Amino acid sequence: MNIGLKELHAMNPDTCRALFIRICGSPAWSKAMTNQRPYCCVDGLLTIAVDTWRGMQNRDKRDAIMHHPRIGDTVIDEREYDETERKFIAQEASHKGKKPMGKEIRAQFVKLNDDYFHKFGYVYVVSAFGKSDEEMLSLLKRRLLSLDAEQEFQTACDEEEKVLVRRLGELFKDCGSQGHASSSSHQIQRMSVSAAGGDTSAPTGTPGTGSRCWNRGHSRTLRSRL
Repeated sequence: MNIGLKELHAMNPDTCRALFIRICGSPAWSKAMTNQRPYCCVDGLLTIAVDTWRGMQNRDKRDAIMHHPRIGDTVIDEREYDETERKFIAQEASHKGKKPMGKEIRAQFVKLNDDYFHKFGYVYVVSAFGKSDEEMLSLLKRRLLSLDAEQEFQTACDEEEKVLVRRLGELFKDCGSQGHASSSSHQIQRMSVSAAGGDTSAPTGTPGTGSRCWNRGHSRTLRSRL
């Protein structure tokens, strides 16, 4: 599914919230993104998406994290995830050059996912794009060793942020930075936000006016941290 800003702005609030919930499973975030329309440009929307995510309460961020299926699940529940979101999940799990997950590594994920959930109280989430199954499993093992629950939750939030930015990039991939049709296949990588040491500054403006457009200096900062 690919849309433009004109289509986004024309949606009724319920439809728009349903669209944003496919990007990030936090009802509070999807409502905020719906209420902040119209957006001046795609870059502006991406900036506001990150800014809004970082301003969410922890309980709302946890809603988004808990919305993810566990890595290694063989069946994605069609009652919980509609076709659009299942496509996002499939794309993230099977990027170019990635081999299908083997039975042995899947079994390790099942066990360690349970261990992680019992320790921290939410599912293990990681931005899967570009990572092998072995790399994601190694990260899971490393994060299971964390003794700092607050830091681990922040890590999970940072990974969720990367996921929502990439999904938004996929949704608007046929739009240029100003919302006009153009080739922008590199846009998603450009906008992916690095968790460690990320700059939390973002342009300010009045919600609902679309006045917060992308700050070019901030864009360069994000690109340098990929």
